[in-house]
Amino acid sequence: MKKLFCVLIIFILIFCSVSEVLAGDILFRLTHGDQDALVIGKITDHKRSKYTVEVIHVVSGELNKKTITIISDFKYRFLEIEPNIEDYCVLSLDKSIWSYKIKWGSYKVNSDNYKTLKFIKTGLSDGAKADLTAFEWYINSGGKEKDFYFEGTKVYLRQKNGESIIIYPVEDEKINSINIEDISNEERQIEQKTDYTYIIVIIVLVVNILIALKKDNGREK
Repeated sequence: MKKLFCVLIIFILIFCSVSEVLAGDILFRLTHGDQDALVIGKITDHKRSKYTVEVIHVVSGELNKKTITIISDFKYRFLEIEPNIEDYCVLSLDKSIWSYKIKWGSYKVNSDNYKTLKFIKTGLSDGAKADLTAFEWYINSGGKEKDFYFEGTKVYLRQKNGESIIIYPVEDEKINSINIEDISNEERQIEQKTDYTYIIVIIVLVVNILIALKKDNGREK
């Protein structure tokens, strides 16, 4: 019984952490060209499983087309919501035979200006926000700044002169974050949905644990 209980507890902890954290390996791949193209785009059309994207800026790689298609349903990483028409997003892409496919994820942003855009981080863990902030700096610099290192949830950028600066967390909320007053109703709804989803999942897991323990106790008797 104790063994079963420990296994279930470990499962809950893994579930709660895996979906929130952007693995360092993925961040490295995103910022070191492990895709055909990393672009900033705007969703202009969606029919069934086909998305049409206007390519606004190519951060890295090569993509000469102004408009591309992604023939596959996908969701924004972490937010777990499907893109809407008029959304701005950062897309890691690989070329397929007739279209493009998502490689290392799609990420919702608040504008199409690579120098100032911010990722939507509402409701995410500190770890996820830290990784996305590093990715943000990479894009804002035009793909030049990518020598990041981490100490817990703190993120540092190592500069060319050898000095390091902390980029997350920062004391000045105007740096690398969206002013609370500017957060849209949609983002608040995303945060609420995320909280409710975790609560429901945890309740279901707890109920299953109790049922399993009850059955186990029945066998021991």
